[in-house]
Amino acid sequence: MIMQIEHLALWVHDLELMKAFYLTYFDTTAGEKYTNPANQFVSYFIYFGQGKTRLELMTRPNIQTGVGQRGFAMGLAHFAISIGQKEKVNAH
Repeated sequence: MIMQIEHLALWVHDLELMKAFYLTYFDTTAGEKYTNPANQFVSYFIYFGQGKTRLELMTRPNIQTGVGQRGFAMGLAHFAISIGQKEKVNAH
């Protein structure tokens, strides 16, 4: 079984500024902007190369700075580990 960190997700205040930072100073590309109008969630995936760990930059108006409810505070939100296929996950 091949495992890798699939992506890391960060809450940010200025989504476009952070996207520009990674595109300017690292050898990365960005996916299409994702927007969910129902909860005002907006994100980009930043790609470090084919098959490599991605970085998800996320924002929404109610993100807090400092200590807050898990998943709704600035900074690292989550990381995901890929084991290759959905079938492998369901087999365990």
